[in-house]
Amino acid sequence: MKITIERKSFVEALTIGSQMAAKAKGLSVLENCKITCKNNTATISSYDSEVAITKRVNIVSHDEECVFCIEPKALLAILRSLKDENVDLVLDNHICEIIHAKGQQSMPYDDADDFPTPVFDKDMKTFGFVSQTLFNWLKEAKSFVGVNTLYPSMMGVYVYCGNKECGVASTNTEVLYHNHEEHAYDGEEHGASVQVKAIDALLPMLNMTDFVDVMIGNRNIAFKTQDAMLVAARTEHPYPNFRRIIPQDNEIEVTICRQDMIDAIKRAMLTVNEATSLLKLNINSLCIKVVSENVLHAKKTYEECSCKCIGGDIEIGIKGTYALSILNLIESDEVVVTFKEPRRPILWKDKLNNDKILLQMPMQLV
Repeated sequence: MKITIERKSFVEALTIGSQMAAKAKGLSVLENCKITCKNNTATISSYDSEVAITKRVNIVSHDEECVFCIEPKALLAILRSLKDENVDLVLDNHICEIIHAKGQQSMPYDDADDFPTPVFDKDMKTFGFVSQTLFNWLKEAKSFVGVNTLYPSMMGVYVYCGNKECGVASTNTEVLYHNHEEHAYDGEEHGASVQVKAIDALLPMLNMTDFVDVMIGNRNIAFKTQDAMLVAARTEHPYPNFRRIIPQDNEIEVTICRQDMIDAIKRAMLTVNEATSLLKLNINSLCIKVVSENVLHAKKTYEECSCKCIGGDIEIGIKGTYALSILNLIESDEVVVTFKEPRRPILWKDKLNNDKILLQMPMQLV
């Protein structure tokens, strides 16, 4: 069997379609990707028993239909080292010859008979998303995914659509990310949690297309573009009601320069107690005082940042690492932070995107 490929486009497709290869334990066939050649199209698939991804690419020609498994890392290394526009893959007796203008390399391939196919829900709700929007949401949201195995649904990003709204949310119980926009679908909300490893595989796929269909079923969530598809198993547990903890009545509103706050927190983190990252914010109508202290090593920081404060004074504790992560997701030069009381959630607001909700739980001051 001889397959002639356009090297650059095949490398791009193989890079995406083989992302889940060699990530499953105990099943050697899943160390490979599966390549199916039919009608001058190659479909590249990989699977780790939880997440499957496929990518189609046009090829120059093939002399017969074929399906085979091959280790993608070595194949990619060879193809990336070449400068040829077209390359021939010749399959014979479980050896793949990569033939190019300067010579050839060879590597083994296997039959694809034992390559498993993921179970796919037939009845799935489908919603259209703008790919770049979903890309930005998922890239930001995955930073706040929980790591506690007692809450498996929180170990992923919740993707949903319903009630004329689509969006994503993630939380680890200490911080919450929620971003959303209007959507045409007016039915009940459908959503599922997407694992971080699936998001990592999905992001390059989203970056190569304009629109994506999100398909949500009882067992899977799938993302489908014109020439690629990712299917991920969803957890059995429902995602927590994150909207319930978003405060609607924070009365104290502080407006501050974003960069001033970042600089103050970074300097305060130099003398913070590393075990807690606890910072104390003392806020009045004129300024925010940022204080950190490491009693064990006799270190302390005291910083003042001018601000506009409406609603009263407050003293509150925050985790500095989370505050920096949140500030790095805000695009506006000025940040609005709202408070209720020292034990109630803090809201950080991006003036350029009112639909982005960044919530932080306070820490107890001692």
